[in-house]
Amino acid sequence: MTGTVTIRGRTPDETDFFYTLERVLGGLLAALKAGRIDEAVDVYTRCREDIGYQIIARAQGDAELFKQVANLFYRARDFARAAYCCEHLEEHAKAAQLYERCDDFAQAAQMYAAAGDRLRSAEMFEKDGAVAEAAKLYRDLGDHLRAAVCFERAHKRFDAATSYQAAGKHEKAIEILNLIDEDSPDRKVANKLIKELMSEAKLQRAPTSQMAAADVAPHKAPGPVTPEPILLGGGQLPESGKGLVTVMEGFDALHGLPLFAEVSLVDLKALYHLCDVKEVSAGEVVIRAGAPADALSIVLAGQLHVCAPGSSAPLSVVSPGQYVGEMTLVDDGAATVDVVAAQPTRLLRLASRGFQHVLQTHDALALRVYRAFNRVLAARLRDTTARLSRGSP
Repeated sequence: MTGTVTIRGRTPDETDFFYTLERVLGGLLAALKAGRIDEAVDVYTRCREDIGYQIIARAQGDAELFKQVANLFYRARDFARAAYCCEHLEEHAKAAQLYERCDDFAQAAQMYAAAGDRLRSAEMFEKDGAVAEAAKLYRDLGDHLRAAVCFERAHKRFDAATSYQAAGKHEKAIEILNLIDEDSPDRKVANKLIKELMSEAKLQRAPTSQMAAADVAPHKAPGPVTPEPILLGGGQLPESGKGLVTVMEGFDALHGLPLFAEVSLVDLKALYHLCDVKEVSAGEVVIRAGAPADALSIVLAGQLHVCAPGSSAPLSVVSPGQYVGEMTLVDDGAATVDVVAAQPTRLLRLASRGFQHVLQTHDALALRVYRAFNRVLAARLRDTTARLSRGSP
């Protein structure tokens, strides 16, 4: 640091001013002591040179002045130094929020832990890439699904599998266990656990009628050959579970949504494992007007009716492959319509809480999803505008 500080002019036409470092530091600290915070913020933000740590060093011996310095940095939006000050003032929750705001997730995790907020600490560890630490915290907090995802990213497969089991995702647990090396000390325990999981998940062979028909092909007259489907039926389940492949129910519906058109197969499979399949009976309310929806729901079978509040006449019908509740993934606002099952209906549900957590900890995925949302919403706006211009309701 040189002995002079440049104060930028307030406008492009105003000349920059040069002052000695001692004069600037003395003036700033005097202004803070006198409560002239706005004046101090104005001068600090217009300093071309970085004098933040010199201010901290001068103020550290005076607790009240140090608080004013923290306020100066916060008001000037120098969040990293404001966080540093709050940390040394032992205001851990404030420090955590400020470290998070300037993307220092490792420090934010430590500060949230010091403030006793273990969930936010885990989220910050995850966002920083310290997924093993995040996984342990999630597991201790009983959030087994988040723990499983983090253990999987940390390549701790046995821990990931047992966490998926605790979260009720048995097929995913089997998938992870099958990845454990044959020479691993966990392999024998993994084989035993696979058998238990297969029983709990009630895995069974696919219907064998097609397979039987394929085994003894009848004589056919010459003519066009119809390609046989790839999956013709089940075979014997392997004794150990090794080599088992399961088909994900409803994944094709998730894969086909425009909202996830830019999401890679790997990321989409990770999202699928946050989903659950739910049966709803005729007349059951899936989304209620005035309350926020809690999930994106894709119809796998059956039918939903979208109705105005208090009305049974459908405004629109949601058929297999279509979806409702997508805005809950990015917005917590209340729904404006009722969505009711018109008949027994099977839904694939992606809970908003889990989805929003994924977006908070995976910036690249969040960018792709938000970009897709923008396109879908823009298309809807264009359609609404076109209908209004035609005088259509």
